[in-house]
Amino acid sequence: MGDGDAALDAGYDYLHGIGVRRDLSAARLMLRRAVQSRCVTQYGREEALYSLALAEIDGGRPERAIPLLQKANRDNDYPQAAFLLAQIRAKADLKPCRCRRHLSKHLPGHATCPLHATNGRFRWR
Repeated sequence: MGDGDAALDAGYDYLHGIGVRRDLSAARLMLRRAVQSRCVTQYGREEALYSLALAEIDGGRPERAIPLLQKANRDNDYPQAAFLLAQIRAKADLKPCRCRRHLSKHLPGHATCPLHATNGRFRWR
């Protein structure tokens, strides 16, 4: 119905296969809807951009993730996006954070994230 934050939730679930079969095409579609929606928070738009960048990386196109990550971290409040952007530019092995920004890292419904310790704190290197 045009709710961008709901489209973000659906896109995240399709991207990581949470409650649905993993589907990168459906994830991209829902995440683009979230980014383009007039009814989305700025916070949600940034998270949708970041998740869309992850979909591009998972699809084997990390170069397409660069402008998405730049937009997600435009106001320097999304360290996961900055960290991943630095990895891409350095041509390092990509280890993106896959957590939702606002959820406790210990709740079910998160994607597996290689970057945070068991206590829920991020290890930025």
